[in-house]
Amino acid sequence: MHLVPTHSGLEVMSLSAKEEVYASAEVAHSAASCTPHLAQGHGEVVTLAPLSMCVLLLNQVCIVDEDNNVVGKADRAVMDYCPGMLDPMTGGVVQFGEPMDLSAAREAEEEMGVKGVELRYLSTFYYGDERSRVWGGLFDCTFDGPLVLQEEEVAEVLEMSADEIVKRRDEFTPDGIFAFEKYLKLLEAEAEAGF
Repeated sequence: MHLVPTHSGLEVMSLSAKEEVYASAEVAHSAASCTPHLAQGHGEVVTLAPLSMCVLLLNQVCIVDEDNNVVGKADRAVMDYCPGMLDPMTGGVVQFGEPMDLSAAREAEEEMGVKGVELRYLSTFYYGDERSRVWGGLFDCTFDGPLVLQEEEVAEVLEMSADEIVKRRDEFTPDGIFAFEKYLKLLEAEAEAGF
């Protein structure tokens, strides 16, 4: 069984090797914000499932500027997950068949215009609450170029210190602040190890 993004949601399908479907960026991106349909066979819908029942594969990228400020964002109020909340990370849903690192680079460029920099893979994490369950890939990068915002998703850019983000944690998306705090712990461990 495969979880396949479609225009009508995420469908669970039994696919042969010849029938493997690789979703386009548009379909996979929209699938993250819709009510998935749990289906059997080839599109026979058996039930609707809230997004909270699905485990999504996400990437989270912490973008830091040369002054060591985190370049976060305020999400648009039209987003299905935590509309209008702040997010210390850039990222999104990994497309079916897409490598995590390429997905992270794609999302950083789509949402913030970040390109031409190396993304550093740090860790994988699991996060779950009543709204969502995700396996996330955690990345970071340093970027000082011009930002180009994805108007459909990003309302504004925030440049904040790590301390300010932690103090204002309740204003941030739950999965974003979870990933950010994991990021800070990894940086602390690197510093203690002399990296």
